[in-house]
Amino acid sequence: MKLRTIIALAFLFTTSLSFSVDFTVNSFSDLIDDSPGDGNCDATEQLFQCTLRAAIMESNALGGVDTIYLPAGVFTLSIVGEDLDAFVGDLDIREEVHIVGAGMDLTIIDGGGIDRIFQFFGVSGSVSNLTLRNGGNASVTSHGGAILTQGGSMTEVAIDNVKFINNRANDGGAVSFLNGAGSIKNSIFDSNYAVSIGNNEFGAAVSCFYCDFIMDSTQVTNNYDAFNAIFIEEGSGKFINTTVSSNTGVGISAKNSDASIRFSTFYNNTEGNLALYSFDSSNLFEIGFSAFQRITNGNCVSSGVPISLGYNVLNDDSCGLMNIGDMEDTDPMLEPLHQNGGNMLSHIPAGESPLIDQIPVGDCIGFLATPMTTDQRGDLRPIGDHCDVGAIERDLIFANGFE
Repeated sequence: MKLRTIIALAFLFTTSLSFSVDFTVNSFSDLIDDSPGDGNCDATEQLFQCTLRAAIMESNALGGVDTIYLPAGVFTLSIVGEDLDAFVGDLDIREEVHIVGAGMDLTIIDGGGIDRIFQFFGVSGSVSNLTLRNGGNASVTSHGGAILTQGGSMTEVAIDNVKFINNRANDGGAVSFLNGAGSIKNSIFDSNYAVSIGNNEFGAAVSCFYCDFIMDSTQVTNNYDAFNAIFIEEGSGKFINTTVSSNTGVGISAKNSDASIRFSTFYNNTEGNLALYSFDSSNLFEIGFSAFQRITNGNCVSSGVPISLGYNVLNDDSCGLMNIGDMEDTDPMLEPLHQNGGNMLSHIPAGESPLIDQIPVGDCIGFLATPMTTDQRGDLRPIGDHCDVGAIERDLIFANGFE
């Protein structure tokens, strides 16, 4: 092969590659990029001003797998509009990107109530170490007040160490997964809203349509929706080391969907803790190693019957659980919602709670048959030779009376 042919082929090969780029944002302004695709995150009004919006626009234009680093501070979206190009309104993501803040309570993105904050279009990505607040507008935001993912079967969006507060949409007040896969870990959903348009109110915190997602070590509290805090339709959800408490509506609703709940705590969700409806024999809804305390409505409030994996404690008999270690009509004796270590709220078992040391260590199993090693807070589980039921493992310091 001639040398010039080799050189030409090499040029074509290298120019067709997409490269990973890291962008470090240095401006809290909401300004567009001067020239998307030139590799420079530089807003139009000042030189060397890399805004969050400009970084998203560059990432979309360049392709590849990029990372955007955000410093501590507050970023407020202010450019009103409904186009799907990241120039106005929400931050539309069309290439894989990983958005990393300086810490859950340090980096704050405020949607300003103009639109949702992030929308992923058929791509994978992640959001971590920050707060998303005031995303969504009930008049224009149908899905996902803070994050909407519209994925294909091979896409996944990961959410880790993110606080969602005061976001709103018609469904998925904070997050909506439409197709694809998602994961939520070490996160907080508090005071998010699903706002009615007609009779469609689904998921004050999270909605999932034709998606598969997992929620791990997460707090879901004080979210408002007449129907539910978490809604799954024609999809699947897995929940582990998670507290779902004091939400208006049902804790988790599943419609024609699979769900699995392990080592989680449900407390006083106003319309009941679990709802299974339009449920048929092809779906699987299983519960294990979890605590349920209802104050008003029942723990299970629909016709579907869950399958017990054992070691559940409930203060009524509405779920009909009868496997090994199940205790119905038994007060789980949960302490009030409180910050029991870590940055999340949780319900720790009281000193005489039947949740304590109920599960033999050989049965302390999470998903994929992996042994449990931590609780919702990341603290050691088990302490001793048995695990506690629910999201929180009671610490030795509490057990010895040093509260």
